[in-house]
Amino acid sequence: MPIQAERAERPLVMDARESGSGRFSVREECFDPARQRGYIFLMHLTWKDHEEIAWALMDKFPDQDPLKLSFPKLHKMVTELEDFKDKPDGSNEKILENIQMTWYEEKK
Repeated sequence: MPIQAERAERPLVMDARESGSGRFSVREECFDPARQRGYIFLMHLTWKDHEEIAWALMDKFPDQDPLKLSFPKLHKMVTELEDFKDKPDGSNEKILENIQMTWYEEKK
């Protein structure tokens, strides 16, 4: 779990941690001059991150055909991803379709 702290004015370092497929999840390392220490913020997935969600789903379900999923099933799969931290009711059909089509395009 990331450290809860105020963000510094600008990040000093953008870094990444590798996922199983060779793709990266971004983390942001910031320096708080008032406290003279650095903080690392892991960037959690939200409904706005349709490409990153599609990659995470490909990693977790490599044999799944995304076009054979119903939107309720896709919604459940997304909300159960380890890095997903958004409100479950924050999605809609357009968001789920974007995730599904991005997953399909990446899988081709």
